[in-house]
Amino acid sequence: MFWKKPSFSIKAYPPGAQPEAPPPPPEAKARFVAVPTPPRRRCVAFIVVHGMGQQVPYETLSMLAENMVTQEAKLGQYQQPPSVSVVRAKITDDPDDPPLARAQFSVIRKAEGKDEPEMTDVHIFEAYWAPLTEGKISLIQVVSFLFNAAGRGIWSSLRSGRFRRWMFGDFQELPIKAGTLYALVATAVAFAIALAPLLLFNRYWKDAVESHFHAVVIKNHPVASLLLLAVLGLYSWLVPYFLVEYAGDVAIYVSSYKVSSFEETRSKIQEAAFAIARQVFSSTTGPTKMPTYDKVVFVGHSLGSVIAYDTLNAAICWDKAEMGGRINVVGRTSRLITFGSPLDKTAFLFRTQVSGPRWLREALAAQKQPLILDYAEYRPRGSFHWVNIYSRADIISGRLIYYDLPAGSANPARNPVENVIDWQACVPIVAHIQYWQTQRLREELYKAI
Repeated sequence: MFWKKPSFSIKAYPPGAQPEAPPPPPEAKARFVAVPTPPRRRCVAFIVVHGMGQQVPYETLSMLAENMVTQEAKLGQYQQPPSVSVVRAKITDDPDDPPLARAQFSVIRKAEGKDEPEMTDVHIFEAYWAPLTEGKISLIQVVSFLFNAAGRGIWSSLRSGRFRRWMFGDFQELPIKAGTLYALVATAVAFAIALAPLLLFNRYWKDAVESHFHAVVIKNHPVASLLLLAVLGLYSWLVPYFLVEYAGDVAIYVSSYKVSSFEETRSKIQEAAFAIARQVFSSTTGPTKMPTYDKVVFVGHSLGSVIAYDTLNAAICWDKAEMGGRINVVGRTSRLITFGSPLDKTAFLFRTQVSGPRWLREALAAQKQPLILDYAEYRPRGSFHWVNIYSRADIISGRLIYYDLPAGSANPARNPVENVIDWQACVPIVAHIQYWQTQRLREELYKAI
């Protein structure tokens, strides 16, 4: 019998409202008989960061929740599928913190050290940043960014054949991935060819306007010329649109390796994501002010994986520098799940590769990334797991090897990124968004609870 995807009921509550409280326990028969207080239910928070391109608010949150509930209904022992509620609630005592929207549901799981399964509450929050990049970059700036990135990568590949990056206390000699030089050259050539029709349309459209639309692209074929001009016009609209909407987001966020007009926008994106993480980690419950969330999981797709990585690093720095480690960000962060991630590409193309007297700049820059400073302190084996899902059909993603010591390192605490291939994301280009419909992501989300 084939498994059938269940239907889900969504319960939406108005701002500030909470789900109905469970009925109170029955009163004790005698006054001197104490009614035991039920133990606090385990609670896990997921913070998801969407990728490049304009996203509808809560779209990514909805897709993540649907994937998780689908997997629960498929593998768990439920009489009815878990019901998803959409709630907007204030989770901290700080009067300046606004209420946060979240999707929530409960699952049946066996906790570590316990024989019987118990209910676990799952809360999903979304770091939404798409409006911050709208209208902030032009086509010329995007084109300049892409060619500059390709040029930097080609120069680095030709210069030494090795990628030197400051990690874990020293410069690490990392191998440049096989085929990187050829891929960069091919991408630059393909991109130049893709831009050629825009120049062609610009030229013929100007001629057509100046001659009152009597100019022809193909001699003696006015109808064919008109159709060709229309096709070129559509192409000249689509290509700039997608470049600005998608590659433009990447250019805005990662081009701050130098003094950039996008630094303010990049800071706002980081602040928006960090504000969610700060509230989640600061949330407490009950009279004893116990942390609301036993575990926190970061999930990032595409450019969102870069933002999720930066957000987790910022949360660790905040806890250590401002909170004295009381929040225990490292101990409570159980997973970082990245998929369709360009993290290796951003590290290779946009981290300044220097040596000699400039090593101090690299060392200081690395202080903002605790995840590449010390395995034992910031990526402990027993409690933290970084999973990276990628596809060979996805030109944006790839294996992440520039965030770990080389294989065979003598460091006993080494806790490398687990790179997992998603074979179901197999359609070229489209593979970048296919992860949302494949089993691989659902399995990793299921294990993260």
